[in-house]
Amino acid sequence: MTPLILLGFSFCFCATNVGGSVEVVSNPGCDAECVRLNGRPDIMYIRSADHNSSVHFLLLATGNVTPSLLAMHSSSPTAHVSINWNSLASSPSKVEQVIHLEQVTQSYGLVFLSFVDFNLTTKDGLRSSPTVDRSPNSFRPHYFDKGTWRLTESPVGNSGRISATYQASLAFHTYNGSVQIKVLLRDDRKSLDLEVTLDNFKTEYAHGQFGLEVVLSSNMSVVPGDDYMLTEKAVGDSRQVRTVYLGRRSNAAVDDVSQPAGYFQSTCHASTASCEPTLDIWRYNLTKSQNRRLGGTLVRYFYGERMHQQYAGLGSMTLVMERWSLANKMLPPIGLRLQRITFHQSSSHEVWRGSFGFTTELPQGTTLTIRSVSQWVFEEFLRFLQSILL
Repeated sequence: MTPLILLGFSFCFCATNVGGSVEVVSNPGCDAECVRLNGRPDIMYIRSADHNSSVHFLLLATGNVTPSLLAMHSSSPTAHVSINWNSLASSPSKVEQVIHLEQVTQSYGLVFLSFVDFNLTTKDGLRSSPTVDRSPNSFRPHYFDKGTWRLTESPVGNSGRISATYQASLAFHTYNGSVQIKVLLRDDRKSLDLEVTLDNFKTEYAHGQFGLEVVLSSNMSVVPGDDYMLTEKAVGDSRQVRTVYLGRRSNAAVDDVSQPAGYFQSTCHASTASCEPTLDIWRYNLTKSQNRRLGGTLVRYFYGERMHQQYAGLGSMTLVMERWSLANKMLPPIGLRLQRITFHQSSSHEVWRGSFGFTTELPQGTTLTIRSVSQWVFEEFLRFLQSILL
C-alpha cells in the first residue's frame, strides 16, 4: 500500500493601513444569489489607491485549485475589480474572461504550481540544474491542485488579516511534511512580501533536493525565444537579490519608465557562498500538462483565451501577432513562464523569501537572461520531447 503524506498549506495575508486607502474584501460583488452558486470559489480582494492610480491584488483562496495571486495596476484611483460570478461558477472549464478592471495598465499573475523532489546530479563537481534530469526516477513534482483551500478571517489589531489553509493527501513518501506560504502587504502598498516554509520533509532520493515551481504571467507577450529580464545584485556581504522584471523582455531595451515595473524577486539570506534557496537563472515554457493545471486559477479567470498559446514553430513576435490576427483575436497572447526555486539539500526546514508586485526601481545589475540561438533551439527541442511524453 502506498503511504500517504498530509501536506498542510496555509496562506496568511496581513494588511496594514499606513496612509491612503486600503480595502480588504471577500468575494467582491457576490450577492445573496451568488453565495448559493455551486462550484463558486472564494476570492479575496485587496485594493490600494492614491490620488493618481490604484493597485489591486486578488487571492484565490478556496477549492480544488492551484493557489494563485493576481496583481493589477489601474490609472484610475477609483477603479474596482468586477467579477462575473455566474460565468465563473457555471463554466469553470471555459476560457472566457470573468475578472475585469477599469483602465488597467499592467497585470501580472503568480501561481504556486508544485513542490518538487529531485535527485541531485553533478557535472565537473558542480551542482546541476533540476531540469537536467526530469525522468520519473529522478524528478517528481507534487502539484498543489490536489488539495482544497479553506478560508478564515481574523482581524489583528488595526490591520485586516486574512488566512487560508490548503491541505492535500499526496502519495510520495512516509514522512509527514507541511508547506506554509505567508504574504504581507508592504508599506508602499504596491507589492507583497512572500515567505515559503517547508517543514519535516525527507527526500526519497539518495542525493535529493527540494524546490518549488511557480508560474509567472504578464500582460506583455513573450514568444519562445524571449524571456523576462532577470537581474542580480549583491547587498552587503551575505545577501543576494535576483529580480525578474515581468514587464520587460530580456532582449529588448527598457524604453518606458513612466509606469512602475512589475516584478518577482528572490532575496537570499545565507552565511555560505551557495546562497540558497534562490531563483533559477532561466525561466521555461510550460508543458501541455502544466498549462492545463492553470484552468482554475486567477490567471485563466482574468486573461481568458489569451493564456492558451500556440507557439509551435514560431520564433518572432511578428509571426505570433499574424497568427492571432488570422484567428480574429484582438488582444495579444500573454507571457507565461515557469520559474523554479531551489532549496537546500536534505534539510528538514527550508525558508524562501521574496516579493511580488510593482516597483519604481529601474532594472539594474548584471542581466542573466541573454541566450544564444543554439541554446534556445536545444532547450525548445527538449521541451517538445517532454510535451509528447506528458
